Amino acid sequence: MLAQPCFADQTVNARYVTHRWGVGLEVGDVIDRARVAARVRMVMAGEEGDRARERARQLKLQADQCVAASFALDNLVQYVLSL
Repeated sequence: MLAQPCFADQTVNARYVTHRWGVGLEVGDVIDRARVAARVRMVMAGEEGDRARERARQLKLQADQCVAASFALDNLVQYVLSL
């Protein structure tokens, strides 16, 4: 994911995507065709992109585990309510 925050909460969101979650790159302060093209190449073919995709896979697995646990809890609640 490429991030280019402009205003409001976009700066925080971009920081989470790039620094906290590690699944993207910021375009930078200056936006021009060459910079965007370079960032796209980095994400699509570079090591940064490989790391971001691997990190996204890890986050997906964690999210899947959370959802699975949530379904189990929902099933337990429904069972208890049915008694």
